[in-house]
Amino acid sequence: MLKTDFFKMINDDNFSIRIFNSFNDDNLKEAWIKLEIGSNAFPQMYYEWIEPWWKRKGIDNKLHIITVVNNDGIIAIAPFCIRNIFGIRLLETIPKHFGDFFDFISVNDYSSLCYRRILDYCYTFKNWNLVRLNQINSTTTLFAQLCKASNAVFIKSSDLVYTNTIYKDIDQFLNAIPKKQRNEYKRRLKRFKELGNIELKTIQTFNDYNRYESAMKNIYIKRWGTMSKKNDLVFEYRKESYGKCLDKKKALGFILTLDDVPVAYRLGFLHNDIFVSWKLVYNPEYSKFSLGNLISLMSIEYAIKFRIRAINNGVGDYAYKRDWFNNLIRDSNYSIYIRKKTSLVSLIYIFIQLKLKPLLKKMLYKVRK
Repeated sequence: MLKTDFFKMINDDNFSIRIFNSFNDDNLKEAWIKLEIGSNAFPQMYYEWIEPWWKRKGIDNKLHIITVVNNDGIIAIAPFCIRNIFGIRLLETIPKHFGDFFDFISVNDYSSLCYRRILDYCYTFKNWNLVRLNQINSTTTLFAQLCKASNAVFIKSSDLVYTNTIYKDIDQFLNAIPKKQRNEYKRRLKRFKELGNIELKTIQTFNDYNRYESAMKNIYIKRWGTMSKKNDLVFEYRKESYGKCLDKKKALGFILTLDDVPVAYRLGFLHNDIFVSWKLVYNPEYSKFSLGNLISLMSIEYAIKFRIRAINNGVGDYAYKRDWFNNLIRDSNYSIYIRKKTSLVSLIYIFIQLKLKPLLKKMLYKVRK
């Protein structure tokens, strides 16, 4: 077993912090997979999701997985890494840019205690000046706990819009949306059907994903122009991690085909009877048919048929998501900084992230425009 650090918790010797600096530990893997099921964790917090990402993307950072242990073993897990950014040591959540909803994973009976224990450890600033937690949803216990921190800075990263899919059938849904939207959808669908046979197919297993992976890459290239080594790497660990989520029945994908040729795809996760959209890409050659809306409505029809109660349209605060059908904003994601009060460098870093970077982006946008 790898060398680990132990920290006794204040006023409670039965719950200790144990740090793992590698995924190469059978006890960690076994406990993590067990907690996935018992804690109802979102699939992007699964061991099978994060480990493939880390082994390909975490080379330049130091893994710092925080766990809480008692006599029963590991009862909570919070995956972090330590990064060095221009002399600032940052304790940051993982996976970065591969996870839309971060949370701690814990045994339900001890969740509140474990959340406090992990955050107490973060507040020690033992080997870091600053803590950054990415994609924390406003409905979670973790968010509520962080609201109590006096030195926390909250930055909204995205509002989340949901499509209600509790309808008898697709006709009832269409009758519930504005007439202009309904007619526009029917018109575009009719025109698209004139090109040939269209069909919505599902991706429900790793084998399904493997079958369509090449087609999805081709659609991606047509949409964005190139397939760089970086993007090729993304597809590599996506195949492994998303494939495992599919086989655990925690993910679902859709492929829209024209005469059996894929022209758009939508990938997502299944969590608490909600489809959480993750990636939506379409062939721009068919832009005039609004393929994004077409595949979205077809996936809504699927959700209604199979009793999926809502579609979370995913992170990314884009105006078009708010315009889709009966969408409503229900909650938000935040990036949350916790700084060591005596650390000037962490204060400067936060200033750059909150003030300077948005200003530079705004100026760059004006120049390009």
